[in-house]
Amino acid sequence: MKAVILLGGEGTRLRPLTYDLPKPMCPIVNKPFMEHLVDHLLRHGFDEIVFALGYKSESFQAYFGDGSRWNARFWHVVEDFPLNTAGPVKNVEHLLGDSAFLVFNGDVLSDFDLRGLVRTHRELGAVGTLALWPVDDPSHYGVVETDAEKRVKAFIEKPPPGTETSNAINAGVYVLEPSVLRYIPAGKSHSFERQLFPDLVAAGEKLCATVATGYWLDIGSPQRYLQAHADVLEGAVRVDLPAPLPGTRRWIGEGAAVDGGALLEGPVWIGEGTRVEAGAKLIGPVTIGPRCLVGPLARVERSVVWEGTEIEGGASLVEAIVGRDSRIARDVAVMATIVGSRETRSADSSSKAKESVSPP
Repeated sequence: MKAVILLGGEGTRLRPLTYDLPKPMCPIVNKPFMEHLVDHLLRHGFDEIVFALGYKSESFQAYFGDGSRWNARFWHVVEDFPLNTAGPVKNVEHLLGDSAFLVFNGDVLSDFDLRGLVRTHRELGAVGTLALWPVDDPSHYGVVETDAEKRVKAFIEKPPPGTETSNAINAGVYVLEPSVLRYIPAGKSHSFERQLFPDLVAAGEKLCATVATGYWLDIGSPQRYLQAHADVLEGAVRVDLPAPLPGTRRWIGEGAAVDGGALLEGPVWIGEGTRVEAGAKLIGPVTIGPRCLVGPLARVERSVVWEGTEIEGGASLVEAIVGRDSRIARDVAVMATIVGSRETRSADSSSKAKESVSPP
């Protein structure tokens, strides 16, 4: 069975990081997020993957190629203009054949049992089966109502608090039969959530949904991007990682140097070739990329730092995301902020944060 990954979005909520890098290629513990998703698909036997691309597609093509590095087969199809969510699947129809296929949103970190989802789809005899995820507050999402036989009854987009009849939201993972593609117009923007799925229900097609188990997180906002790192480091989600130091949740990359006078607390990832100097404090969950410098008496707390970045002595990061090849000047404090790649944050600029890490 083939899998289609939807990768057309521009990642606006993670700007300025996504000005030159698409959101799914942003690193999670120093590995492109998309590679974690590919690993997840491969663990479940999906070794034929179609990347439905839009924004900055060249970065995916250069990194993943034809899939041979993963002993898999990859295709890259770039849309000429934004096709929403269902339109890109119609755009790759020529690659899908006459068998059921999986669709996965490209900004979801998950360890769902995908084989189980496919098995449920086949047992139900549905034209499509959606994975659902329960949330505490469904007012920010699209709620899916089902009957006792898991057949979809209705879709309710962002119900006002207190009016929702279900807390099960669309998790962005689907198993679809090729017959549903006839409901999607070719070469036009078309939405799964607002057009295709309601159209299938209205036409009397058997569209089903089932609540998934495991872990699910949309990494699209700064707060959730930080949460994804924390959950990976704390072991809340299954991803492929090297073994941490014995008895810890700490990873020290090859060639990294941590001074004996530095303090590490909680889960911490230190990339290859990075140097952490005396008196520095890393208060986890913290991820430091490869070839970084954490200067003397610097403090990094609940933050993510990309590769090649220098945090000078006495500087402080708290709940911050710092892009690659940047510099945080001596004694500068950066809190709840995104610092873009190749940016310098000095005393003069520290009060002029361009982006803040706001709640999801």
